[in-house]
Amino acid sequence: MYPASQVPSAVPQMQFTARRVKGERYSAVKTLRKQDPYINFELPPRRIDGDTSGKSAPRTITFNGARHMHDSAPFELWDPCENDFRYPTEKELSWIMNTYHAIAVDIAFPVLVVETHTPPDPVPLTVGCVLTHFLKPGTDIPPRPMWANAVHLSNPRLRDPAVESGTLLGAYANPSVKEMMAIVDALKTLCNFKAVNFIRPHIVVELKEDRQYEKRSLPGIVAGRPTLYHQSERDYWQTRDTPYGKERAIQPDPEKQIQDDTSYLDHDDGRLCPGVRVSSGPLTNSGNRAAVSMSSTSGVVLRHGSLERLTLADHGFPTTTEVYRPDTDGVIIGEITHRLPALDIALAKLWNPFRYTNTRYFEAPVPIRLLRHSEFGSEWCELDGMTTGVVFLLRQYDRICERTDDDPLNEVDGTRRIVWQPQFVFECVGPTTGKGIIDGICGAPIVTEAGGVAGFFHQAERPMVFVRCLGYNN
Repeated sequence: MYPASQVPSAVPQMQFTARRVKGERYSAVKTLRKQDPYINFELPPRRIDGDTSGKSAPRTITFNGARHMHDSAPFELWDPCENDFRYPTEKELSWIMNTYHAIAVDIAFPVLVVETHTPPDPVPLTVGCVLTHFLKPGTDIPPRPMWANAVHLSNPRLRDPAVESGTLLGAYANPSVKEMMAIVDALKTLCNFKAVNFIRPHIVVELKEDRQYEKRSLPGIVAGRPTLYHQSERDYWQTRDTPYGKERAIQPDPEKQIQDDTSYLDHDDGRLCPGVRVSSGPLTNSGNRAAVSMSSTSGVVLRHGSLERLTLADHGFPTTTEVYRPDTDGVIIGEITHRLPALDIALAKLWNPFRYTNTRYFEAPVPIRLLRHSEFGSEWCELDGMTTGVVFLLRQYDRICERTDDDPLNEVDGTRRIVWQPQFVFECVGPTTGKGIIDGICGAPIVTEAGGVAGFFHQAERPMVFVRCLGYNN
């Protein structure tokens, strides 16, 4: 059980429990990844309840996540003594080239890119415990660290502004919320910015456009990390070239369904589960016909005493509170009673006799409890969306961004206060680059192998996925 006292403060005090039960999709979405040989991965065996031997989940946990079941590299590229990645030896690099018939290997930690005409079958998610993308030769590969357009502002000779607070980050350490806020406070006195990205081992600060800066006028080292600056009207991640997308576009068979609109009420035990298709209603709250009906992926049922609510993507129900399943030609399964726009979460009351269970999540791990920011490290997660099937995600970076407080009670002289919201930045591997495919994942829970829910799919700039933290303490 998830103690009510430990539920993240941003989410109503609810809890949910689960046991592992096999689920199955009844549509072509389940095998969508097999249409592209470069992402044709297999799923690891699920851990069986009560099994503590680890034999049913043959994956080695390392700093950078986990060794995938088909990662056969006889080495690891993370050096625990130096607390840093290490470059492969000549022998290890030769092993990678020969094993995967590689034309080229791009080493840009925390990621490897292997260019090959013959991707392995099945594809491993890691090589030497490092997330690896297999690409067709000639695919554009963006530079790492990520490009920033105002690098001329950085001056590594200026004093590190985070020194006074004692904040010092390791090159590949995950910053705590307290450390991120200390860096925000230190930078506030020097520049106007809207977000800070912790792109291991660097920091990229997104500057607002309301101020001009002299060349080399901002610190090039913050909290011990090399720091770059980016100044644009658009978010930093939106101005980058989309990596890996050109060769990854999956074109589903037009004769088959792109979305899983199966009526699972007619299958198995007649209960719905995380990952099914839900749609907004045909009418607005005022009774007028909605301009468009939106479809997304359902989340988890939260429970507090006798009160139960289903999580949904808030932006998927912009003008209506009615929740349809699987579309507006189907049936109403519930009604939204509460919205948390800061988390992009809506909570819906399910109508009887519709039943919903957290005890299965198709091919993804069963969700067991919500995770705070401090409870989640760099580990592999999975989601199973109604347009993608299962997708793997690895927390690579962190981000903290400015937003306006949604609570009108916090207004001062008619102006709402500015708050800072931490986010996880995941790198994903799966069928997420075809036209219209990624749009329907919103709302899907992102779950660790142990069943922890790190958040819900909200926004993506492929292959990066941004997830708002459910709860945190400074």
